[in-house]
This record gives sequence, structure tokens and C-alpha cells, in this order.
Amino acid sequence: MKTVKTETGLTKNLNEVKLHKINQADFGDSLTIKQTIETVYPSKRYNSSLSEGLFNNDSDGESYQNTRYCLVKAPTGITEEEAKEQLSKFPEACIQQIVSNRLNDILSDNDLYAIENGLVTEEELSDRYEMQDSQGNRYIDGKIRVNSDGELLSNTSKREYRRFVFRQQYVEDVDNRSLTEVKEKVKEEAIPIVS
Repeated sequence: MKTVKTETGLTKNLNEVKLHKINQADFGDSLTIKQTIETVYPSKRYNSSLSEGLFNNDSDGESYQNTRYCLVKAPTGITEEEAKEQLSKFPEACIQQIVSNRLNDILSDNDLYAIENGLVTEEELSDRYEMQDSQGNRYIDGKIRVNSDGELLSNTSKREYRRFVFRQQYVEDVDNRSLTEVKEKVKEEAIPIVS
């Protein structure tokens, strides 16, 4: 297990990337790999830069676990043993999450090639990569945009996309989501502090 402290104070405990299953298809074989990540939020602070705390900060903060899955290309006819052996060559590997409001931020050169050559449409990829929870609800700005029954709850064009990608070394997750209109307005109208 690898432990990483992020700039925001989170602790991430990353288990090794493992083989979930081998997928055989006419267009080539692939592997579904998985990684379980525990994210631990900082504990509540009882002190500040000016005041000592009356209570200890002994406990860890809240934590949650999630398992990320990722599809990677593989040689035709690969066996389970070969796939596991190849994964073992990358003990520092991770499955990175990339999130954005712009579909192009998460598309690979292979995706763009497939769109250009009519193998898939941009709308199909948009639906595939739109952020969903385990029940199939699609979110925008923290609110359900489309529920698991396909019912549109929020008519907004600002969608959130997510993609998981395999990295041979640990790489921090990327969040390119733009600020909401309210946050942007607050940022614009922020009163500067004069010292």
C-alpha cells in the first residue's frame, strides 16, 4: 500500500493495481484493472495559529473507500498469469481520475481518431464519460442532473465528465471543472484585504 499526502491535506491510501478481468473481443483484447483507494480527510482541529486547543487532535478524520476501474489494451490471447506478471512490474502504478466540464479534456488521441473516422460520435462518448454515481444518477454542480430513470431534473449544458486512466507511477488526480456562476460572481466581487 502506498500512502500519499495531498496539497489539500487529504491522505490517500492506495492499494496495488490488480487485474479484475480479461476482455476478449474481435477488435482486440483488453484488461479491466482495479485499484481501491481510501481517502482520509484531516481531523477536526481544536487549535489555531493563535490559540492552543483545549482538546486533542488525536483522531483521524472521516474516511471513505472507493474502487476505481480502468480498461487498458492488451495483446491478443493474453493469459491471467501474463497480465498479473505485467502489472507486478509497476508497484507504484495508480488509476488516475480526470474530471472536467469539457469533454475534450478527457478524450485520448484514440478517441479523437475514432470520432474523425466515424467509428463513434462525440455524443456517444459524452454519454459514456458523463459523471455518474453507483445508482446511475448524473450530477452537475453537486445536484442530480439526470436520475437513474433517465428523467431530466436540471436542464443545464454544463456537464461533468470523468475518466479513469492507468499510470505507471503515482500521479495526482486532475480536476478541471470550472467554477459555478455563483462562485465566479463571489470571486469577482471579493473585497481585497488591505494591510
